[in-house]
Amino acid sequence: MTPPSDAGESGAVTAERPVAPPEPSVDRKAAFAAGPPGVSRKAIGIGLAIMAAVAISGTLLEHVMSSGGPAPNATARATGRAIQVLHVPAKHLPGGASVVNFLGVEALARHSAPPLRLPSNRGGELSLASLRGKAVALSFLDAPCNDACPVIGAELAAADQRLGAAAASVEFVIVNADPDATAWQAAPPALSRTGLQGLANVAFLTGPIGRLNPIWKRYGVGIQVSSTGQVAHSNLIYFIDPKGRLAYRATPYANEARNGTYHLAPALEQRWAGGIATYLDSLVPAASSHR
Repeated sequence: MTPPSDAGESGAVTAERPVAPPEPSVDRKAAFAAGPPGVSRKAIGIGLAIMAAVAISGTLLEHVMSSGGPAPNATARATGRAIQVLHVPAKHLPGGASVVNFLGVEALARHSAPPLRLPSNRGGELSLASLRGKAVALSFLDAPCNDACPVIGAELAAADQRLGAAAASVEFVIVNADPDATAWQAAPPALSRTGLQGLANVAFLTGPIGRLNPIWKRYGVGIQVSSTGQVAHSNLIYFIDPKGRLAYRATPYANEARNGTYHLAPALEQRWAGGIATYLDSLVPAASSHR
């Protein structure tokens, strides 16, 4: 994939291709109430067996079928309302047009961020509400860190270093985006492989599919599991202000090699780190711009 340039681009792109739009959902209760005219008892039995298998899989299949890829604005919802993108000229956003275009930044209406509370690698559970007073970078990486995660995680770690003293007023919250690896870990590869492990202001959150699925949907994170078990998800970083309100959204990306690994030129990684730090620094309590 060719990374976006500063000119002639509307924004960055994700490494993973958007997944195909989902099939229309089926009202199973209504379908059973209406009955299956013209279908044999044997066919009905097979159908029930398939549905039982689906039930065993929990809400995973439901999410995969209902999330079609990187979030269109209408599908990402914040506390009951759509996440609203503001059409603010790039020159008026932190970093100016160059940074905005490179990061694919969108300004968001300052509505409360969708609620989020999950078990954390730090122990116990962590919620966005508990982080009021700090700027938050919310991202979604797969726990095994086997897609674009090594690139994005390294950028977050470098951004933390660039913040310097301001890092004390920032939290990096990472939500697991792999429905096949939801178990709690104190040191998931998403942290240990990226330089994020051990940073006091970094938390990796995961939990059962039943708790992750609503969060993915609220933030418009599309996830697809292929027939071979490969997981693909959209990459997004949300910047949340100290009042718990959505402020900006960026679209990280990476290049996929033939062997399935992801990479980005070191200079571009550092440029991403600088952009992430710029947006967080604009939101920390000591900053006053773009409030």
